[in-house]
Amino acid sequence: MNVIKKYLPVILSFLLIVVSLPVTAVVFANDIDYYYDESDSALHIIGSGAMVNYEDEYSAPWRTYSQTAKKIIIEDGITSIGSNSFAGFSRISSVEIPDSVKTIGSSVFASCSSLKELTLSPNITKIADSSFAFGKDDFVLNVDAGSYPLYFAVKNSIDFNCDSIEFSDFKVRIVTPGMHAYYPIRPKHDCTVTFASSGNYYTKCFIYDSNFKKLMTGENNDDLNFKVTYSFKAGETYYFDALMWDTGDKCTYNVKVNVNSFDYNVSAYAMDDPSGEASDIMINELLVNGYEIGNGTVLSFTESPAALDITLNGKTSKIFVTPNSDSRLILPTCDVNNDGYINAKDFAVMKKENSKYLPLFDKFINYKI
Repeated sequence: MNVIKKYLPVILSFLLIVVSLPVTAVVFANDIDYYYDESDSALHIIGSGAMVNYEDEYSAPWRTYSQTAKKIIIEDGITSIGSNSFAGFSRISSVEIPDSVKTIGSSVFASCSSLKELTLSPNITKIADSSFAFGKDDFVLNVDAGSYPLYFAVKNSIDFNCDSIEFSDFKVRIVTPGMHAYYPIRPKHDCTVTFASSGNYYTKCFIYDSNFKKLMTGENNDDLNFKVTYSFKAGETYYFDALMWDTGDKCTYNVKVNVNSFDYNVSAYAMDDPSGEASDIMINELLVNGYEIGNGTVLSFTESPAALDITLNGKTSKIFVTPNSDSRLILPTCDVNNDGYINAKDFAVMKKENSKYLPLFDKFINYKI
C-alpha cells in the first residue's frame, strides 16, 4: 500500500500529460491508422498498404474532422488513396502525398473548396478521372515531366506546373495502356534537335505547341522506332509526346536526344556580389573563344554542350553552354590584377583607372575568385 501511495502522484501526472496532448482518435482499419493533431489541425494517415474505398463522403472513419482539418498528411508506406477518403473536407488547403502512393481513387478530394494545389509523385500510375473537383480555375497540379500525373492533367484539362526538360537522353515509362508521356520544352535559345527512340516496341511521337496544337509527327526510323527533327524558337513552350502504336501496351524505352545546332545569344554582366546575382553593369571588354563580343552577340554552335573560353582582364576560363543555358554571362570583375583575390591592390588599380566596376568593390573585398 505504501508503494502505491509513493508512485500514485507520478502515475497521475503521467496520465494528466497524456490526456492533455492535442492528439486524438487513433483507429485501426486494415493496417491503416490515423490520428488528428489539434495543434496544427492536421489529419495524419499512417500505416502500410492500400486504403479502403469508401462508399461515400460520410463513410471514412475520420469524417468527424471534415470541417476542422486544414492539412492532410499521408505518411510513407500508404500505397493507395481510397475513393471518397477526403471528400467534403472543405477547409483543407494542404495535402502531403508520399512517393509510396501508386493509385488515387474516385472523388478523393471532391468538394475540397480550399484546396488550391496538389503535388503528385511520378510514381503514381493510376488516378480515377473523378478524383478532383473539375471546373476550378484556381486549382493546379504540380507534376513531373513524362509522368502519369502530367498525362492525367492534360487529358482532363487541369492546370499544371511542370519543369521543362534539358536536351539530354531520357527514358519513357508508359505505365498504363494508352498513356501519353509529355515532356515540356522551353529553350532559351533557337535550336534544332533530333529525338530518336530505341528498343523492341512500336513507338511514335508528336510535337505540340503551348496549346497542344500538333506541329509534327515523328516518322518511323525503322519498323519499330521513331526519329524526328524539329527547330525550336527561344522562349516558346513546346511539348514532346512519346507513346505506343498499340494503345494496349505498357513498356519502358529510351529516347536519344541530339542537339544539331543552336544559336547562343549572349550578353555579359558584372556580378553584383558573391551570391552570383547579376548587376546592371554590362561588360564590353570581353573575349569569347578569342573574339571580342558585344552585348547581344549571337554565337552559333553545332554541338551541345558547347565550350566557351571567356577572357576578361587577361585571364581565361572555360564554361559550357547548352540551348537551355542563361543568355547572361555573369562574371566577377573586381580582380583586376588576376591574383585570385579581391583586395586593396585591386582597389588601387580600379581607383586609378576610374573603373566602372568600382561601386561593386566593397561587396567583394577579401573575396577569393
